[in-house]
Amino acid sequence: MRNLMNHDNIAFVFKRKLGKIYSEMGIVSFVVKGLVSDGVFGADPFGREVIAPLYLYPSTADGLFTHSERRPNLNMEIVSEIERRLGLRFVPEKGPESGVFAPVDLLDYI
Repeated sequence: MRNLMNHDNIAFVFKRKLGKIYSEMGIVSFVVKGLVSDGVFGADPFGREVIAPLYLYPSTADGLFTHSERRPNLNMEIVSEIERRLGLRFVPEKGPESGVFAPVDLLDYI
């Protein structure tokens, strides 16, 4: 949650394991902007949800977070493969430039 507090960030929330109830309901994931309550899917035998912020913010020695120098919370090996296959260049922040894709574009695709 620390990467969502007081930062411009969004997170992908999902269950790692799905039981029959989630398969029937079709509710397996969503996107949030801001804090999320622990146990948002409710108590069940399939474990807690995973909250994956799109960006990670560095912390200082005193444990406080800085508002600059955020980095994408992505596996860069996979991002490199996506770059290669799409013929586009990855950029850490969305801008007006064409021929590129950013973390939010990957989240939009998901």
